[in-house]
Amino acid sequence: MPEKYSVAIVGLDRGISIAALFLKANYIVSLYNMEIKDEKLDAGEKRVERILQNQVRRGQLSSQAVQNSMRNLASFSNMEAAVKSADLVIEVVPESLPRKQELFTNLDQLTPRHTILATTTSHSYITQLASVTNRPKQVAGMHFLYPIGQIPIVEIIQGVETSITTIQTLKEQVKNIGKTPIVSKDNPGFIVNRINAPLVLWLDLMHDQQEFSPEDIDAAALNAGMRIGYYERLDFFGLDEVYRNAKFFAENIHPDYTPSPSLKNLVKTNNLGKKTGRGYYNWLGQGRPRINRNSKTTFEVLDFHKLFINEAAKLLAEGIATAADIDLGMKLGYNHLTRGPLEYAATFSEDDIIALEIWLDTLSNKYRKDVFLPHKYIREGTLLKILERDVKEVAATIPKTQEWYAPAKQEPIPGKKSDVIETPTEPLSKTITQPPFHCQLCGIKHPTGTPRMQCENCGRFVCTDSFADMARVGRTVCPMCEGKLTPM
Repeated sequence: MPEKYSVAIVGLDRGISIAALFLKANYIVSLYNMEIKDEKLDAGEKRVERILQNQVRRGQLSSQAVQNSMRNLASFSNMEAAVKSADLVIEVVPESLPRKQELFTNLDQLTPRHTILATTTSHSYITQLASVTNRPKQVAGMHFLYPIGQIPIVEIIQGVETSITTIQTLKEQVKNIGKTPIVSKDNPGFIVNRINAPLVLWLDLMHDQQEFSPEDIDAAALNAGMRIGYYERLDFFGLDEVYRNAKFFAENIHPDYTPSPSLKNLVKTNNLGKKTGRGYYNWLGQGRPRINRNSKTTFEVLDFHKLFINEAAKLLAEGIATAADIDLGMKLGYNHLTRGPLEYAATFSEDDIIALEIWLDTLSNKYRKDVFLPHKYIREGTLLKILERDVKEVAATIPKTQEWYAPAKQEPIPGKKSDVIETPTEPLSKTITQPPFHCQLCGIKHPTGTPRMQCENCGRFVCTDSFADMARVGRTVCPMCEGKLTPM
């Protein structure tokens, strides 16, 4: 990081969490919210400090580190004052293209010529925002997936004119704040939300046609090892956001994504999920909805991953992202997947590909939705050849029997050898027994005997799977303090 690198956050809400990330990494941070009056200027600073103090309570920061970080934070009621010395401006305002374009026009006039202008939009606005500035090469997207403090990836979005230098600079900043960058070309939904779009559509259709209850699907998901059910996840994000995203995809990808009558009705009646107390579930008076895991259903949760493979093939064909970034995005950005869709597809036989094609055709015919149709890479049987170069070697190391999800708790099964794991490489070449630990990157509590890397500086642990994902993007140091990681 350059000495005294300055970041300005324009807009609050999610911007508070982003500011905390940069402060923790010793950046100079300016906050500006056009909707806050002078007497409320310190409100944002107090929210940032609460986030950092929570990390002190968890043992992730020292009180002195928080004090030092807060000295690098300033709030402004004037946008010019907030951004005039910034090396990077991150815009965090509601999803309105005209509003964002007006803001970027002003930022272009108020910031130094070297400043990078970044938007946190979850939609496809990068090129349109760049078009209203005189620095299109220095305009890009930085999509922080929610919840920002827990999801370890940031999608960096390259507009039509965004320079490679800008992308490389943003990748470095993302690494500096302890996150993993993945790069996407400008397109609706980028990587993670784009691949999830058919899944959300199917969930909407099944609910609308009353094929399964949300509890049926989510019970199957939780029993498969997911930390949160599919419908519970949508409630958590807010059904108004789900509705807006569906409309955006309907307008920019395919009309098939048009929200169903049942989703429209939930939004119309203000049943938006957790934020209003009711959505697919009743959230009133309880932390999370009570889902009966004994709910009987014939639904197969892994069918969702067939949709992931199909949509990932489309991203490859469109040149949106590399196979590595697609898989990394889905593993780190979606419900703790243990392998990406393309890594999994690379383990398929030709018969498996044919079966996938038939399944997708059947789903498309059932709902009369073209977006479920198999991509030509699957239809023509060329997907395996295309993946041969980028994915096959990684996929060959993943057993077909491996669980899809990394569960919140993995207790050793009595009578099985899960307490002692034989590892294939030095210095983990002999049988070891280590206590359970929480990985600082994936957040999972791993059971006794799981191989891990330990930071020589702060003593925290990273599981070897997460370390391998970090290494693939050139990052091999502790995500918390940048210390050296050593195999245990």
